[in-house]
Amino acid sequence: MTSLTETWQAGRTARAARPARPAILPALVKLAARRLPNLRRARTFLLQVTGFGFIDYAVWGWHHLVGYAAVGVSLLVLEALGGDKR
Repeated sequence: MTSLTETWQAGRTARAARPARPAILPALVKLAARRLPNLRRARTFLLQVTGFGFIDYAVWGWHHLVGYAAVGVSLLVLEALGGDKR
């Protein structure tokens, strides 16, 4: 018959022997590095979308109809900037 102390120590030894789980942040960075074309293009895309978003928000606050037009123009410009090259 084993005592509680021996069982406790055996459980702690088995727990220490298990390999540590890998960190999630390096795995996410590797995934992003494989998916994103490169950091420069991703940064440019993010800045363009954010910039046009703020412009659209400002125009929308001025007048709703002009805001709709600004959103349409912004979408057309973003398509021209980020469209497929032929």
